[in-house]
Amino acid sequence: MENNRYYLLTGAAGFLGSNICAQLLSEGKKVRALVLPNDKSVKFIPEQVEVVLGDLTDATNYALRQHGFPERDISEIRRFVGNGARVLIDLAVPEGADPVPVYAAFQEYYRQNCQNKTVPYPGIMEMLAKLDVPIAIVSNKPDGAVKALCAQYFPGIYALGESPGCPRKPAPDMVYQAMKTLGVERCIYVGDSEVDIATARHAGVPCLSVLWGFRSEQEL
Repeated sequence: MENNRYYLLTGAAGFLGSNICAQLLSEGKKVRALVLPNDKSVKFIPEQVEVVLGDLTDATNYALRQHGFPERDISEIRRFVGNGARVLIDLAVPEGADPVPVYAAFQEYYRQNCQNKTVPYPGIMEMLAKLDVPIAIVSNKPDGAVKALCAQYFPGIYALGESPGCPRKPAPDMVYQAMKTLGVERCIYVGDSEVDIATARHAGVPCLSVLWGFRSEQEL
């Protein structure tokens, strides 16, 4: 398992990121770096590191290309995510365009390719191994992809994605379903976006926001 594990870094060419990257490589780890298109700092990233744009960017741009629409860069995709795949596509298509066929193309591509580049952030696996509490994952990504990724990286952890009959975040329903499944009456919600903060507030639970995800400290 360890030999097939990748560590995903953002800011791999920066001061902190480059040091983390060097440390991981020195330990024989496999590293992927998430960078912006045309980012000139990519030349400072060691050649042993796999540079990627991310599965959601790939899937979105694949669907846009299929219908002759211009692609979006990763900075745009980062702004669009958080409220579910359909909202992502609604925001990605040109104004006035029909998002329905684009969304269908996105779903098909993402279903088949969601595991290509998505990996846990550095330190997550080690942290989870030390936690002695029940854990669940709730996500606005498609339920099939969420369950597939969870089975690959977090086997045994309950996961729930966007699906019919369960309103997506920031509605509290996913949180309540996860708590019911785990058999708990209280929890701490960990997230990386304003949608997660609103979800925790609606569910009446405390929220712990992290800065290694899709939003900056200023945005949170």
